[in-house]
Amino acid sequence: MTPRILFVDDDIKLCELLSLYFDSQGFSVTTAATGAQARALVEKDRFDMAILDVNLGGESGLDLLDFVKRKCPSLPTLMFTGIDVDEELVKKSLRGRAEGIMHKTGSLQGLVAAVRWHLAKATPQQATP
Repeated sequence: MTPRILFVDDDIKLCELLSLYFDSQGFSVTTAATGAQARALVEKDRFDMAILDVNLGGESGLDLLDFVKRKCPSLPTLMFTGIDVDEELVKKSLRGRAEGIMHKTGSLQGLVAAVRWHLAKATPQQATP
């Protein structure tokens, strides 16, 4: 079964790039550019993992994290950021029950490795790509 990833970022080009890359790695990616779009997707679809931008064009990714975790408490979720990761952001993300934070300047291979690790941890009986 192909793992389904929800990727939320207001940078449309980044969404397209990550969608293509994750697809080439055996994942199915659904993207959303706003919190409202993401909320609607979470309401109607099932995902194996979510990757949420910290700053969604004036909207807080941490608020979206709260919504996602209320709707799908066991959904592994990574926060994704282009800003400096400081101790306060880490604390807020972990308090919101994110599994971790990835920086946008990190490697695509590192992001995929993190996704695979969290998927395997969440569903040890299911093989990941």
